[in-house]
This record gives sequence, C-alpha cells and structure tokens, in this order.
Amino acid sequence: MYRWRREDKNFAEEMDIAIAEGVAFVNDMSESQLMTLIKQGNLGAVRLWLTHNHERYTKRVKVEHSHSNYQLSEEELDDISQALEMIHGNQRDS
Repeated sequence: MYRWRREDKNFAEEMDIAIAEGVAFVNDMSESQLMTLIKQGNLGAVRLWLTHNHERYTKRVKVEHSHSNYQLSEEELDDISQALEMIHGNQRDS
C-alpha cells in the first residue's frame, strides 16, 4: 500500500478521500451516540461534551501578557541557541 501511494499519485489522492470520508462517517456516528447518552443522563457523556464545547468547563489556560516589544537579553539568546543546538544534535543522532 505504501509503495502504491508513493508511486501512484491518483491512488494516494483516492485513498486520502476514502480515509477522510470514513473518519467523517465515524465522527457523525459517534456524535449521534454521544447525544443519545447525554439525553439518557449519562454524566460522563455530559462532562465530555461540556469540557470540549463550553468555555466555562474547559481546562484550557488563557495566557495574556503586556510586553508587546520584549527584547531578549544576550544571555537568553545564548540559552535558546544552545537549546536548539542540543535538539538538532539529538535529532541527527537518532
């Protein structure tokens, strides 16, 4: 299959379409089941829906700052540079 995808662009496109349609179908079916569970009073389903669809119940963290033109110090720039060098060195070793 992977060889076919690599060698046949049309096959790869058709496969991507089929996968997307399958995912959409399962998503629709899952959402329908979730709504059924919510209607039945299933608290786990209610919680799942609220944590992903209602701002009051999400666990997302909102970060705000007031430094729009913050300039990094030379030390901070050096630290970032060293960290990036370490990351790139580790990726080459893998």
